[in-house]
Parts: sequence; structure tokens; C-alpha cells
Amino acid sequence: MTRRADALPLANYILSCAAMTPTSRTDSPPVPALSVDQQARLDDLIDRYELARDVGKPILAEELCEHDPDLLTQLLDALRRLQ
Repeated sequence: MTRRADALPLANYILSCAAMTPTSRTDSPPVPALSVDQQARLDDLIDRYELARDVGKPILAEELCEHDPDLLTQLLDALRRLQ
């Protein structure tokens, strides 16, 4: 996956898109702000998910978050928005 150096990390972009959705949405709770470390970890999880999917070996978000359970909700939100 290629990223432009001056582009927002993927997680920040996804979260900024979530912030632009109407506040009347009731299907998901608000996404809490992430620390810089959490954002970096979330970006890595998203990259790993996409790579596994691209090579035909999809992986569950729960498996990816085995060592980062605190990011499961944010990862699931991000993956939903990517579909």
C-alpha cells in the first residue's frame, strides 16, 4: 500500500469522515479520540487487514486485535467505512 507522506494517516481520515456524519445517527456510539500511539497501531491493523484480504487470506478483526483489544471497536468502525 502506498501512502503520500503529506497525507493524513488512514485512521485519522476515517475518523474525520465519521465526524462529518450527521449527529442524529444512532447505529453506533461516538468514536473516542485516539492517542498518537493508538492511531499508529490502528493504521497498522488496517494495513494488515487489507494486505491479508488482497492476497486472498482474509483475517478477522478479532484476530488482528488479539494484542490490541482496546482498538477492536475502532478497527471494526474503520473496516465498515472501507466497505
